[in-house]
Amino acid sequence: MNSADRLVRVIVAVGLAQNFVALKALATTGVQKGRMALHAKNITLRAGAEGEEVALVADALVKKGACG
Repeated sequence: MNSADRLVRVIVAVGLAQNFVALKALATTGVQKGRMALHAKNITLRAGAEGEEVALVADALVKKGACG
């Protein structure tokens, strides 16, 4: 096996590993939780929160499940 073949195999293996990680994130709460936190922050900013209020209010919204 030459070095080009070996490189191709490594690249394919890395790509497959990344796909498995993405599938796991989609199947668990990882992506959904991150999306919910971002949405909560956007809502908080639009409501007029500033500074430290943003994190406090966004966290409260996420904990309450108000940003689904």
